Amino acid sequence: MLNSPGFDFAKHLDQNLYTYYLQEQNARDGNTEESLQGCGEPGGKAWPITVKRSLVRRLLPIVVLIGGLEIVTGIVLLTFVAFHVTEYDMLYATEDSKLISVMSFGGLISLSLSGAMLLTSIILEKRRLLWIYIINSTFLCVYIFVLSVMKIHFALLVLERDTYKIILPESRQFLLSTACVVGIVTMLGSVIHFIGNVTVFTFYNLKYIQPISSIMIRDVLC
Repeated sequence: MLNSPGFDFAKHLDQNLYTYYLQEQNARDGNTEESLQGCGEPGGKAWPITVKRSLVRRLLPIVVLIGGLEIVTGIVLLTFVAFHVTEYDMLYATEDSKLISVMSFGGLISLSLSGAMLLTSIILEKRRLLWIYIINSTFLCVYIFVLSVMKIHFALLVLERDTYKIILPESRQFLLSTACVVGIVTMLGSVIHFIGNVTVFTFYNLKYIQPISSIMIRDVLC
């Protein structure tokens, strides 16, 4: 049989090895056809479409909540700073330059506009607008973090040296503590905003583009 003219032993061996490989792959990964539908084709889905839709539905209320909280937080804090702008500048000894108050106004306005942009992109299903929000929100995270560092810097360095000029000495420690607490809370806000931005990016990734992990699985198994 091996010496017959029509028998190709190498081809027969390759077919058997390929069949064995597929059986082992199915046993290890489960239902490969279902989890890798469209494999090998451009734009093929490496995750079941039902799983992606389920994840998008679960993330949608969270994304809407993030947008709403950004608008409310920005408006409330902006109103508070506007009514206490003089005391706010005195807290960081920036009455002349207005540096901290101006930076705070800019950050809070950007936060409110970002929340409105996020809700608009969700309601109207604007993919490009959502992507612009993600980029803007990333820069806003860095901006808030820098603002928090500047607040702590003024609290520890400037106020430590110049507080006695604007308030009574017995109130000096309270002012320093308040300024530091506000700076730390601002830094915590940048961390929370970063977590929200990651959540929105995950939603965008699942809803509009191929998940990164699924691309890797498709490239390995297909």
